[in-house]
Amino acid sequence: MCNLLAHRMKALTEDAIYLVPLLGSWQVVYGEAHVHRGKQFVSAEEILKFPHAPLRAIFRLRQAWEPVLEKLDPLTTCRYLTDAFFEIFRQRDEIFDVKARAFSNLAQVARSYPSYLFHFDLSALTLDVINQEMELWET
Repeated sequence: MCNLLAHRMKALTEDAIYLVPLLGSWQVVYGEAHVHRGKQFVSAEEILKFPHAPLRAIFRLRQAWEPVLEKLDPLTTCRYLTDAFFEIFRQRDEIFDVKARAFSNLAQVARSYPSYLFHFDLSALTLDVINQEMELWET
């Protein structure tokens, strides 16, 4: 997907991200290797040193024969976000209070942002489908 969008916009990351409440909204912050090494931020200033962008929508990606965008309800979105959160092994070992706070934050995000299941292919039609919904660039 990053390669497909590359001629339209720069990817923030191709893998792991941090999702951080900052600047009045949730920010998507570059993670990559930092997430897998367990990097913990201590201040907003430290976070802002990394590439970041405000969260606008949530997409669960699935490769398909043709692009189809389906809206998701907040409960399903929260399930997907929680699954993604626990893909990072060290987060499975956190104490209960940390897990509960993370789940609460993910539920808030799921209720606050539009979310989609995006069945995509590698054709130009995929770009049309996503741009129609998100208005990322002028056509």
